[in-house]
Amino acid sequence: DFRGNGESDGTMTYGGIDNEIEDLALVINYFTNLGWIIVGIIGHSRGANVALLYASSQLRLPSLRFVVNISGRYQMKESFQKRQAKRLPDLYEKGYIDWEIKRKGGKQIYRIFRDDAEKYMSLDMSVVRRIPGNVSVLTCHGSADKTVPFEDSTNYSELIISHTLRIIRDADHNFTQQPQVLVNIITRWVEEELGIVS
Repeated sequence: DFRGNGESDGTMTYGGIDNEIEDLALVINYFTNLGWIIVGIIGHSRGANVALLYASSQLRLPSLRFVVNISGRYQMKESFQKRQAKRLPDLYEKGYIDWEIKRKGGKQIYRIFRDDAEKYMSLDMSVVRRIPGNVSVLTCHGSADKTVPFEDSTNYSELIISHTLRIIRDADHNFTQQPQVLVNIITRWVEEELGIVS
């Protein structure tokens, strides 16, 4: 879990993806120091954005060979404005909005401050063009995703040198009805990337 999420300590901030990239780098460094060789990262939704941004950064490990982007968002500003359209006046008048999210076991309220929202909206995912050609990226997205439009995934195809796009028909954001389809696609692709013969 990233800071402030799940069982992790700390405070989660809506625009704090840079903090989450640091968290990912710390976890990777921890396992690298134990002797593990990290060749791939798989992330879902916001975690996919973190994985892609890590692979685009100078923090990236030389051993990294692939990233799997599951339902990662591309249009940050447009999506935030659309999802928070009714609350935007409050964001600029009060300086914050309270966003209620349904979670397992109940609801969670996130307070999003104006500067945090602006930081999130200014996030430029086009930096993925910095991912080198020796790092392959698989993007998987559901055609019925109501959280992140599957059209976002096509932007990654245009920017990443070594990119494969798989749109999974009728799948939602969490692939709730088709988890095994997703697993099979990722497994086969990773085996091909790593030259594993099954």
